[in-house]
Amino acid sequence: MVNLGAAYPSMRFFSGLILLSVSIVVPHPVRAQSLLPISVGAYGELGDGTVGATADSSFNNGIFTLGVYAELPRVLLRPGLDLRCVCGDNAVQGMLTGPRVSADLGPFRPYAEAFFGPNHASYSASPTVSPVDQNGITSEGVVGLDWGRGGFFHWRVVEVSFGSFSGIAGSKPVSVSTGVVFRIPRAHLP
Repeated sequence: MVNLGAAYPSMRFFSGLILLSVSIVVPHPVRAQSLLPISVGAYGELGDGTVGATADSSFNNGIFTLGVYAELPRVLLRPGLDLRCVCGDNAVQGMLTGPRVSADLGPFRPYAEAFFGPNHASYSASPTVSPVDQNGITSEGVVGLDWGRGGFFHWRVVEVSFGSFSGIAGSKPVSVSTGVVFRIPRAHLP
């Protein structure tokens, strides 16, 4: 078993950040009417992506994502914060965080997000060459569409991400994924 905290000190920081954020986002008992209402969602996604490095245009990578987000529920464009852990083929591992904005258009919830955070990959530009561990910072833009008719369960119809990874020269990772979202429409921050 790999100890990510020892191998990647920045992962330890982001793990702590995720734990702190989850403890804030999880609903607490309501103590007063003036508490800030938020919408909370937890999600899982499966997808496929490419590293997009200049030396290799055919490198595909299965991706699994788990995350949690919080946003203000009573405004037209809902600002919020998203935290996610990304894992994939070729030892891709990363923790990303960033702002998000979504809209409520009946059963559809389009959203856009901007992420940054540490990432790791074992990468080789050719299948005949042994992969080399690469560490770096990922910055990523994401657009997507959720669908749900109220209630707790929503379907993440599609999510498309595009960005850069400093650990692999010239990389422009792109991914497409789908998943499920479990949403709590109104929680309260203490």
